[in-house]
Amino acid sequence: MKIEQEFKDLRPVTKQNIMELVSQAGIDTSDWGNFAGKYAASNPKYCYNWSFEDLVENVIAVNLWYDRIKLIDGEILCEFNPRLINSDNVRKQRVKHLDRSIAKAFKCRIPLRVILLGKEEGSKRPDYRALDSKYWYVHSYDDNGNCKIVRDKSQQEFVDQFTYIDTNIEPPSKAESTASSYRRSRVVREQVLLRAQGYCEYCNAKGFITKVGSVYLESHHIIPLSEGGDDDLKNVIALCPNHHREAHYSEEAVQLRNAFFKKIERKSSWVESELSK
Repeated sequence: MKIEQEFKDLRPVTKQNIMELVSQAGIDTSDWGNFAGKYAASNPKYCYNWSFEDLVENVIAVNLWYDRIKLIDGEILCEFNPRLINSDNVRKQRVKHLDRSIAKAFKCRIPLRVILLGKEEGSKRPDYRALDSKYWYVHSYDDNGNCKIVRDKSQQEFVDQFTYIDTNIEPPSKAESTASSYRRSRVVREQVLLRAQGYCEYCNAKGFITKVGSVYLESHHIIPLSEGGDDDLKNVIALCPNHHREAHYSEEAVQLRNAFFKKIERKSSWVESELSK
């Protein structure tokens, strides 16, 4: 019943402009004002796009029509193929950009921010827009452009020692302390777990399966937050519990820290090359 109400509540009822929503999604919109028009929000270089990217922050936002999303077996999802959207020469580039953005999100394991669109009966353009507060994930994408995007799904596939604070998932070990005075970004942790795909990013050992069927690894700040380390993808690594303990207590902790950075640097270089395509 709760998920059904969530699905209904997603229907957009506000008339926010697209620039505001893209900015709320975490994407830099400062360049929108660089044109001859009076209002930045009406910059044709951006305002008509169907997807938006910030390659610095690794944020991708896409527009989805509310009428296209479905509630199936307790999941809110959207299945479609951008390449099959009817488009004229003007809209062809928007379709291409949307397809490329979804492909990047899938390959690089980047969660999506979704701007839901709604329209009044008989209207051809969106009358209502709203940014979903939860993240969506590209569950599947093939070479033909067929994709499946699922809402708020990642924590059911990959979890870490902090996940049960955010969800109802039972912690895998009561001995694991999660107390901390530092805020850890849930988005960063989820991106790291998606990047790892269930395998320790240091030794490549597969994480164990929890009681609810999720793959468990532990997220670790290479330079601790208490030492001024950044809470970002280049300073967080997913580790098997053994190497996580070693990272904290081993006599080789300094050597491990350097090795972790090298591992993440190689992965980051690959992601950056994919994002630049």
